[in-house]
Parts: sequence; C-alpha cells; structure tokens
Amino acid sequence: MSGLRLRNDLLTDRRFESTALRRLPIGAVQVLLWGTVLLFGWLLGGPVGVDTIVSTFGSGVVMQIIYSLIKFEPRKIEHQSVFDTVRQFKTDARST
Repeated sequence: MSGLRLRNDLLTDRRFESTALRRLPIGAVQVLLWGTVLLFGWLLGGPVGVDTIVSTFGSGVVMQIIYSLIKFEPRKIEHQSVFDTVRQFKTDARST
C-alpha cells in the first residue's frame, strides 16, 4: 500500500504542475488532445469524415462556453486520493 500512496503523492504534488498549461483554456486543451488522437488515428489508416473533424474541434469550444456560463474552473478543484475519499466516507458514516 505504501507504493500506491507514494505514487499518489507524487501525482498530486504541486511542484509537478506546469504553469504553462494553466494559462491555456480547458477547451483548447481538449481540442489539442482530440486533435492529437485524430491525427494518430488518421496516420494509422482510420477514416476521418466531416463529423469527426466537427466533433474534434467543436467539443472543446462547446465545453469552454458551458464552463464559462456556469463559472466553473476545473483547475481550482482540490484533488484527493481514493484512500482519502474512503477515509472521509468512513468518518462521515461514524458521525451520523
């Protein structure tokens, strides 16, 4: 269990966060990710149609608009490990 804990602590350590990606809107990040997947799929011989391109570039834009409308900033979410979540559930169950 200590190996999982160490891995989780490394993944949630603030020192490993990139400040350059914090400036990119989350919609642009999604377009970059889906665009990369689209490119590799096409290079591997997969079909690419108009609907594939529209969904690749449209989903990030729509997500950014929705996040702006509801004033949601995913970078401000405080993440925790599964172990911390289970521990919190146990604590909450005991207190009720």
